[in-house]
Amino acid sequence: VTEELLWELFVQAGPV
Repeated sequence: VTEELLWELFVQAGPV
């Protein structure tokens, strides 16, 4: 898993 993919998922989840 690439860092970019993790970041996209994090952004989609909605950073608190």
